[in-house]
Amino acid sequence: MREVNSQRLGIEARAPALFQQNDCPAGLRNFVTNQKAVPPSESLDEGDVIYFVHVPRTAGRTFHQCFLKVLFPAPQHCPQSYDIRDFASHEDKAEFRTCKLMASHEDFSTVERLQAMRKPTVVTQLRDPVDRVLSAYEFAVEVALRNLKGKPRKQEEQQAPDGKKTKRKVETTDVYPWSEVVPWMREYLRKKPVLQNAGADTEDSDDSGNEPVDSYNNTFLMPLHEFIQHQVVIDHIHNGATVQFAGLTTRSLHEEWQTMRNCSEMSSKNNELLLQLAMHRLQSFAFVGLTERIDDNGRLMAAMRGYDLSRPSPEVEWHEVDRKKGSISDRYHQCVDTARSKYKRNRENTFKAMNLPFRFSKEARQSISQATLDLIGQYNQAGYSAHPPPLQS
Repeated sequence: MREVNSQRLGIEARAPALFQQNDCPAGLRNFVTNQKAVPPSESLDEGDVIYFVHVPRTAGRTFHQCFLKVLFPAPQHCPQSYDIRDFASHEDKAEFRTCKLMASHEDFSTVERLQAMRKPTVVTQLRDPVDRVLSAYEFAVEVALRNLKGKPRKQEEQQAPDGKKTKRKVETTDVYPWSEVVPWMREYLRKKPVLQNAGADTEDSDDSGNEPVDSYNNTFLMPLHEFIQHQVVIDHIHNGATVQFAGLTTRSLHEEWQTMRNCSEMSSKNNELLLQLAMHRLQSFAFVGLTERIDDNGRLMAAMRGYDLSRPSPEVEWHEVDRKKGSISDRYHQCVDTARSKYKRNRENTFKAMNLPFRFSKEARQSISQATLDLIGQYNQAGYSAHPPPLQS
């Protein structure tokens, strides 16, 4: 465990020149104390805007799209919140001052900045740390493979039918941490000889005669055991929720983020300070859902806030014919099922287009060695501390 921690952030190689190890505990303690002084709203009814801290690969997009966005009419959705890092430049925009729902992959430092202008009610969703890392690997590979197919990049602005310019849709590679992880993975895969002609003649190909290939350890892709030990993954994926809640990702608005993260890795006692900050914030969030209970998350949050899930959702309440089948509860479960099917279909199509003789799946994960799973667990011990034990059915 000591060996894993010592390489976590490349302390010796990347610590600031003026960084003094003897000053580290006091500096980190002061940072944590100062951050604790500004907790978010603890009640779902207390704030004037719901802010969804989206931890990557926790099914957060599904929860956001299928439940949170359904609670509010479209005009109350904050514009392009996933594309906003510093809210100060948007303070003078009328829609920013009145919108009711924000969501972002950015860390808690953006919430602190937002608190100067609005009163956010913070919600989030967590996932078992090992499952989250496995999902991050699968997603990074999938998106990188799609990029290799050469899909044209959308222009900054598109021309609408009425002649007005509209901003382009936010792409996966625009959003942290995929803005860091996907380009790195894409360049790695681009150099793989076995992928240089991948996808050719896919319509006539038949991989039924191929020998079984380990989806997580093969010559086509970066092996999982190599992925989890790479510095890019150490910086941007491991312990993602803990670092995100502490406000110390590489996208942090705190100038001292790197110093504080380096300091936290110098000893288990220092690391405990960072974990305490993340846990303090997590415990004060108005709602914390679990990926493993995503079918129940909408019902649980609705019960806490007193939402009537039997009422029509904003999208369908203008259509009388849809009222009976258009309740928020019905729409949520339909949307979750659709999202699962769509994601599975997109992933299948990506691998098929590249003519790869394997797929990612729960069944395929059975091939992952216990040593690799244990190593993921070691890298994500802080994540396990933040993740609550499974709920009993």
